[in-house]
Amino acid sequence: MKIIEKIIDESALEVPEILIGIELDKILYRMESDITQMGLKFEDYLKHLSKTKEDLRKEFRKDAEKKTKLALILNEIAKAEKIVADPEQVAKEVAAILEHYKDADPERARMHAENVLTNEKIFQFLESQ
Repeated sequence: MKIIEKIIDESALEVPEILIGIELDKILYRMESDITQMGLKFEDYLKHLSKTKEDLRKEFRKDAEKKTKLALILNEIAKAEKIVADPEQVAKEVAAILEHYKDADPERARMHAENVLTNEKIFQFLESQ
């Protein structure tokens, strides 16, 4: 979305290093999970790429910084505009997640659903401006 890119680019927000690190950890965790779900060993994958985890952290740093900045900005917009996810929609989304992913943590599913639905409302708000 162009509006999101513009908001990120024009923001003078300095992202705390710890938040970037947390986002990098999430990115690498998802990548490792995806690779192991395909039946591969992450270490073998890294060898195939001739890279280390630290190399990947460096490669994904800009993306992590951008995602973190966006999350902080969206959170501030939600607070300022009093944008919240509809509890009924959250409950439906959680039920769908738990039905599809039998071993999913209900609290994490709720947080994910709330985040996604809130962000959708924020994007709708931004597009209407």
